[in-house]
Amino acid sequence: TLLFIASRNLDQALAAARRNADELEGHQGRLEVMVEERTQHLDVRARYLEATSEVARDAASVLNLEQLLPRVVTLLSERFDYYHAGIFLLDPAGEWAVLQAASSEGGQRMLNRGHRLGLGVGIVGHVAQQGEPRIALDVGEDAVYFDNPDLPDMRSEMALPLRARGELIGVLDVQSVQPGAFSKEAIQVLQTLADQVALAIDNARLLQQAQESLEAERQAYGQLSREAWGELLSARPELGLLHNKQGVTADGEVWHPEMELALQTGKTARGGGDAASLAIPIRAGGQVIGVIDARKPSGSDAWTATDVAMMEALTEQLGVALESARLYEDTQRLAVRDRLVSQVTSRMRESLDVQRVLETAADELYQAFGLDK
Repeated sequence: TLLFIASRNLDQALAAARRNADELEGHQGRLEVMVEERTQHLDVRARYLEATSEVARDAASVLNLEQLLPRVVTLLSERFDYYHAGIFLLDPAGEWAVLQAASSEGGQRMLNRGHRLGLGVGIVGHVAQQGEPRIALDVGEDAVYFDNPDLPDMRSEMALPLRARGELIGVLDVQSVQPGAFSKEAIQVLQTLADQVALAIDNARLLQQAQESLEAERQAYGQLSREAWGELLSARPELGLLHNKQGVTADGEVWHPEMELALQTGKTARGGGDAASLAIPIRAGGQVIGVIDARKPSGSDAWTATDVAMMEALTEQLGVALESARLYEDTQRLAVRDRLVSQVTSRMRESLDVQRVLETAADELYQAFGLDK
């Protein structure tokens, strides 16, 4: 009996040991699966972070919208293996989401057609209207899905708002050929990326606006400068000097063919014949206001490239000095005018008697302008 009990206890212990071993093996298998899944998860996350960093770095380094947007969608498709990526920007009136860049062939056809979506139309239009992310894990069953024949292989889509300084400026649209392609982590990563892209777009726009403002100011200044130089040259047509062996003399009438050519084209021109002549246009305020006609003695060597470069550099500095001198003269003239206006106005206001005001005005105007009566 004791032997039987001992044998039964031994069998029970062995069975328990086998169960424990099976359970341990099961735990080990599950642990291996968990480790493998975790490793895959970390690999995916690393790839996401690497791709996000690359896209963000490129987006931050490009400040031209025409280059920035195609670069972003191309990187998105390549690094995340998406079927299509597109960027829509809201039009100035805020009524349409207009496609600005696309990575797929179908997207390029849409670009060529000037593709745009009204607010509330399709997933992109929904995001453009609501300003909230929209995800369709199976576009065939999504009520908001807008069928697009240019992208027939799409099976899942995600549209994310692009916001800059608290304002909705567009939508980032990504599509996959796989149903349910967007994991929770992918959504988080892409939303962060969308925020960085929106900031890059806003920076590019600000730079473009600044450049346009500077160009407008430059053109306005150029127009004012042209008008001022036109008035100056009309009032002082004698502005021309000749320097030769006899010294410096006034000479504003002699114009050689190469001088006319330099004046018309704004480029340095060489004279023909034996005289080694060179005509360099003088620029001030963005326009040609005159010409330097430099002539070497007869029989001299032709102008070398170094000579020409030196003459052009000096002529450029001459133009800067002339523009500064003109601005100084204008400032002085305005100051004289302002003093005269202030003086005459003050004298006229010295009395409150109408007759006396008229007499003072007549006297001051007569003297200020040297009038005949």
